[in-house]
Amino acid sequence: MTALVYCNGAPISDELFSEYRRQSDLLIAADGGAYNVLDHGSLPDVIIGDLDSYTDPGPAGCEVIHDPDQETNDLQKALSYALRRAARRAVVAGAIGDRLDHELNNLSVLLEFSRRFESLWMIDNFGCYFVAEPHQRLQTAAGKVVSLFPLSGRVDGITTSGLQYPLQNEALENGVRNGCLNQASDAAVSITHRSGALLLIVQH
Repeated sequence: MTALVYCNGAPISDELFSEYRRQSDLLIAADGGAYNVLDHGSLPDVIIGDLDSYTDPGPAGCEVIHDPDQETNDLQKALSYALRRAARRAVVAGAIGDRLDHELNNLSVLLEFSRRFESLWMIDNFGCYFVAEPHQRLQTAAGKVVSLFPLSGRVDGITTSGLQYPLQNEALENGVRNGCLNQASDAAVSITHRSGALLLIVQH
């Protein structure tokens, strides 16, 4: 099962929403993300969160779950719900492009839950964000941006093929060196790393 989770950050385009909605079995609104879903002319299957942003009764036929726990944010609540519903894959919209503190927290949640899903992506109108597997292969197009960030602070043993600026058993480290704004030189891209958590940002 695939879940589409919509947060309360910057909305994606109607076209992108329609594409991912067609591929999903379950549409979860994380608190105020319900307003984003409604703005697309759609209805979420469930709204979950501490409900400090979504204050309406909820559309007819939509389950509303109030979870006041302040030790978890609304995205964590939504992803935990998706797992309880047996979703093995999830795509998250609206988690990027709002407040920097929210974005950084959501990237931490991405790292936390990437270990619990078969695949977990965040998307915005630019591209998709995900934690790389140790041996990651991508199908993209030449010229598309592929950025690499050491989400764990440092990532060692990075080797790439199919990128304009290749890495050969090299390290990326926050405050020292990152791999921002690399580009695909081929439709097939391979990225491997030995240790650490590597965030990939791939242009649509």
